[in-house]
Amino acid sequence: ATSPSPHKSSTTDCIIETHPIEFRYSIIDGTVPNPPSPLTVSLRHTHEGMALASRDSMAGEVLRDLERAAAPHRSSACVRLWMRSPAQQLQQRGSGSNGVVSGRRGATLRGDGYDLIEMEALSPKAARPVNGEVNESLSSSSSKSDNAKQSMTVAEWLRLEERGLGLMSKKTLLGPVVVELLIEIRSSPTARWSRESLELGNRWEVGDFVDAQDTALKWYEGIIREVTADKVKVHYFGWASKWDATLPRYKNVGTSKLSPPAPLWTM
Repeated sequence: ATSPSPHKSSTTDCIIETHPIEFRYSIIDGTVPNPPSPLTVSLRHTHEGMALASRDSMAGEVLRDLERAAAPHRSSACVRLWMRSPAQQLQQRGSGSNGVVSGRRGATLRGDGYDLIEMEALSPKAARPVNGEVNESLSSSSSKSDNAKQSMTVAEWLRLEERGLGLMSKKTLLGPVVVELLIEIRSSPTARWSRESLELGNRWEVGDFVDAQDTALKWYEGIIREVTADKVKVHYFGWASKWDATLPRYKNVGTSKLSPPAPLWTM
């Protein structure tokens, strides 16, 4: 039998992916009117599919292709993607045969384990903090060619190397890396999203663990201490309370230069 592990071809010197990334998705169609019966409710949430993508594919292109496949007659303003907590998915890969995941359901105390994917954060690579640092050299270029080089691959977006799931890792013998998505559709660019109440800013509670910027714009792990209508107060782990900071609760609201907290996927 052929070995399931990735290997280099002796003739073309290329890497063969025995287990490409597997994207499993469910479509939530908000264009369906308020369901008159339990049957319609079920149908509204059970359109499902699966797609495969190379680790070296551009993450943004893969996700845009999924959007177009799910809603070919809708503009991008009417479609958005949610991803299940990577930490929860990795726990499930290592769980028992029943696949039951214990503990937190996602990045926050409330929610269903899914968070919105920020498509603009897939390029440049610096958009997502890693180990509390942002790579300034990657975020300074403005040319189209440089921006293309900065676009994240699927492997970089999922941070597979950091999680020990790189192409040559022994863990890939367990099978493909599975990414669970929800594809949400609305009827028009001005219609309300059916999952609006589950957006991250609407779910923050005292006690939620976060990745948060400090006043020097560096990212640190922390915990939410206070929540108001438009702001959250964060305590940074390992730092005295005098360094606690107040951050905007929502993106693109207010004049603060700091970003809202991001989900802490390591819980």
